[in-house]
Amino acid sequence: MTNTNANDRARLAEDDYFRRRDAELIEQARQARVQASAEGALALETRELADALGVHDAGLVGTLHAVGFRAGNSGLLDWLPAIDVAWVDDLDLRERHELRVLMAADPRAAARSLTLMTEFLFIPPSHRRHPDGAG
Repeated sequence: MTNTNANDRARLAEDDYFRRRDAELIEQARQARVQASAEGALALETRELADALGVHDAGLVGTLHAVGFRAGNSGLLDWLPAIDVAWVDDLDLRERHELRVLMAADPRAAARSLTLMTEFLFIPPSHRRHPDGAG
């Protein structure tokens, strides 16, 4: 084997190594951008929810966000006592329907509020879990 062939193979192996390493670094940078974007979106959503509720307790806002509250459906917060009472009384389909009709008539209720209310009428808010295990 000639010295030139050995040098060529060494150069090819080195080029291959750096190509793979570059690809790994590019993927890490892409994932970091995606993560930062997701964190920024979460921060924006929680800030908007806090402003909509007029509450700036980060723990409370974080818990509400984790169970599905956003600025656009924050009007549902006023309906939580009715939902809780309905669950205590063994909520049936008729009660679910009546609560949805009443909420739909509420001028503060957005379509998003009605969607989340429907979820709460099938899975009680107290059974939804915060991502960190609390609540």
